Amino acid sequence: MGVSTSTLLTVAAGAYFPLALLPSWLETAAKLNPLAAALGAMRNAVLGDAGWSVVPHAVAVLLPAGIVALALGLYAFRLPLGRERRLGTLGLY
Repeated sequence: MGVSTSTLLTVAAGAYFPLALLPSWLETAAKLNPLAAALGAMRNAVLGDAGWSVVPHAVAVLLPAGIVALALGLYAFRLPLGRERRLGTLGLY
């Protein structure tokens, strides 16, 4: 049974243990994970004394990642949709 991408992203986001426990090269890569930015901002806002001050930075990190993910998702959806339109099988489903 394989490990899913979402499981790897969750582990590399520091959801189960601190990122400082990872090797330095993996810790650096994990900081680029958008889920790590969201978790860190939530922890600082709720458990720390940061309050709402961490929200603009988190949004600045998450907004470009969300735009890229949306664009990739739309592209990935259009490929099979175009194939089904060309084959004329879209109405069979």
